[in-house]
Amino acid sequence: MREYDVLEALVTKFEPYITSMDEVSAGKEPIAQIGNEKLFLRIFTCGNNKEAPLKKISFMSLEDGNIKNKDDKSSLDPGEFTVITFISNDDFPLPLCAMEASFHFDNYIQGRVDLPPLASTKEYRETFCRPVQALREKIDSLPGLAPLVSLPGLEDFSSGGLMTGHFAIKNKDAVMKCFFDYADLYLTFLNQREDYALLRDPAILEEGRQKRSAFCQMFAKMTPRILSDIPNLYSDELAKKLGEMLF
Repeated sequence: MREYDVLEALVTKFEPYITSMDEVSAGKEPIAQIGNEKLFLRIFTCGNNKEAPLKKISFMSLEDGNIKNKDDKSSLDPGEFTVITFISNDDFPLPLCAMEASFHFDNYIQGRVDLPPLASTKEYRETFCRPVQALREKIDSLPGLAPLVSLPGLEDFSSGGLMTGHFAIKNKDAVMKCFFDYADLYLTFLNQREDYALLRDPAILEEGRQKRSAFCQMFAKMTPRILSDIPNLYSDELAKKLGEMLF
């Protein structure tokens, strides 16, 4: 595993679910490349298996890349990133999971992870949002952690436990531990899904379908902004293609 690559570790962690899905984009060849700079895509879907808890898992990773610096957008930092999304199936209104880890070598890590809820009832939020909030409370002293706020436009999809910020590269191990703690919590939700009677509530199922669709549409539109941080590989055509494939 590459020093700054979290993708393979997450693939291994969620392997029991991934192996039961269809890989529709294998990621063996880059979806975009200029010189050594490569953008890869791996996408797994449940196909026609409505019993699967996950509808889609998407991994987008940049290797040997050049990423815009947070303080000077005209400056490019050598780096790599991984963006991961877990989309629950239409008949399983489990929260979603969205993760981004962008490594600006010898400089900083830009990170973001949350488990967006798909229903607004008190019981649902106590079950699926409160544990995320508890994780966030545990890392409140992590240097570089941004204040706990909902991102603009994503208020309806906030668990109240978003982890985001710019973290010194020297704190890489601590930051990655936080990421994997969130991933482990999501894996717990998946493994215990049959124990949550509220997931069979017709009202929650319907709200989940609506919110899931809205989330995917929103993030498909946001994909060009994500891709614009790697201008050497950016194109309008690629941005549109990725938005359609990832979500």
